[in-house]
Amino acid sequence: MGAPLSKGALALPAESVGVFGRHRDPCDDPRNAEVIAFLRRHLTLAEQLWPRFVPELRAVRDVTMGELRTHPDLVGELIDLAPSRKDAWMLMGAPVLIAPSGVMYATAFSMHELMVRCGDVADPRLLAPASREEPVGPGWHALNVWLSGVPRPDRPAARRNLMQLVARARSTAAKLRS
Repeated sequence: MGAPLSKGALALPAESVGVFGRHRDPCDDPRNAEVIAFLRRHLTLAEQLWPRFVPELRAVRDVTMGELRTHPDLVGELIDLAPSRKDAWMLMGAPVLIAPSGVMYATAFSMHELMVRCGDVADPRLLAPASREEPVGPGWHALNVWLSGVPRPDRPAARRNLMQLVARARSTAAKLRS
């Protein structure tokens, strides 16, 4: 990883320059405030004081297992669903997908919580059954990333639908105005 660029109180990883531009750190973007608040809400009081959980983007490869707040399989699953691996970053121990516009469009945490900013969901099988968590905010949905409850013959089609939904979330995020 290149040397971080100083940006106020936050350090933006050097590889993010050109991806999001020098002028807007996704952590400072008001369109991402709900995601940061959502992830912060799930930190304990002690974790909120730890430097490793400040709202700062980090490359996925730079986050150790001890810093994860998301199961490694779910981190990998979210990265696999991303239309581009360049969209995948870590934020406060959780993976996030960020469109080139700097807008976060998906996050995951714990063992099975996947949240996607996708507006409406066409295939109800993709919704997480009885998710314990409230969605991040309006337009966000908890998705059934492991496709539990979907019959085995229907899983390949459901998986394709899930990937299309994440891709649609990326294009929707790219159009959001601040």
